Amino acid sequence: MRKLKLKINVSFILLSILLSVAGVIAIYELRILDRSFNTLILDNYKTVESLSQLMRAIELEDSGILLTMSGDYDEGKKMIRSGNNMFNSSYTLARKGIKTTEETDKLNEIALLHGDLRKIWDKPYLDAEIMNNMEWYRIEMHSRFLVIKQKVHEITEMHQEFLYKEASLIKANSRRAIMPGIVSIFASLLFAFILNFYINHYFVVPITRINQELKSFKTGQSIMDIEAGQNKELQELIQSINDLIRRLIRKQNPLK
Repeated sequence: MRKLKLKINVSFILLSILLSVAGVIAIYELRILDRSFNTLILDNYKTVESLSQLMRAIELEDSGILLTMSGDYDEGKKMIRSGNNMFNSSYTLARKGIKTTEETDKLNEIALLHGDLRKIWDKPYLDAEIMNNMEWYRIEMHSRFLVIKQKVHEITEMHQEFLYKEASLIKANSRRAIMPGIVSIFASLLFAFILNFYINHYFVVPITRINQELKSFKTGQSIMDIEAGQNKELQELIQSINDLIRRLIRKQNPLK
């Protein structure tokens, strides 16, 4: 009977291992998916926000130029300085967050255009002839601001497209992430079904027959005739019961 107990225990241990493996795989894949999702959301949120700050910085510099040309030097300089600082900090953040070569090239182009613009915007402080000269502003300044804004808009669209592709990839990965767990669970269920069939066929049914045979055992019957198949444990049990029956018969009939 020890072998029988060992077989049953080993079977349930294997089932427990399969279920544990399924759980570990599912948890591991979900943790990876969670980290990927958090990275995608947090990092790309910062990048999108930095690109929006770039746009606001350019608009602030543009407003500062107009204010300076109108004669309000102090406030105009303050706005230009504030916009320039915002541009530099936003550019640094955007630089860290961009992912593709195309985005990097576009951001480098924005930096070069902005550098050229900075070389020009000191002119209102030096040349009185361009004060209130809206034609100069339209040709030299505003057109350049529009080009930079367009570049920022383009890189924002590029990053949003990248974000959409990454989100689609995570969605696909989420489906693949649960597949090992599902496969392991189905394998465990299949194993459990086979184990249940094995236990019922080789143990429960024969033991039930033994119980029924004992209940219907008739006086004068020498042994129980029960088929145990290849199950050595049940064969030993039937043999032990038959031996007990023989001993009882001999005790009741010492002459036999």
